[in-house]
Amino acid sequence: MKILTLAGAAGVIASLAAPADAACDVPAALNGALLAREFGEVPLWTGGADLFLGEGPVTGQITLFTAPDGGSWSLLAVGEDGASCIIASGQFWQPGGFVIGEEG
Repeated sequence: MKILTLAGAAGVIASLAAPADAACDVPAALNGALLAREFGEVPLWTGGADLFLGEGPVTGQITLFTAPDGGSWSLLAVGEDGASCIIASGQFWQPGGFVIGEEG
């Protein structure tokens, strides 16, 4: 299982534009509804994750929400208690991969 280190990635996450009124520590269904209503985003994939949230690892999941038109995306972390946080977001997603700085 890949490990997402939230504390170590704080600088990167802080530099990303977060959706308006992004909420933490609320039920995942509410954040999912917010992403659908405000940005037209729907879940693309979900995976299990070990989340490091200060006091040690927490078992949870990560869900990537995307707008079908490729306009925006958001990454939602959900702890085992169901509380969630939008930890990153961006624009202009596309399927597949590429390396920043290289044409794809």
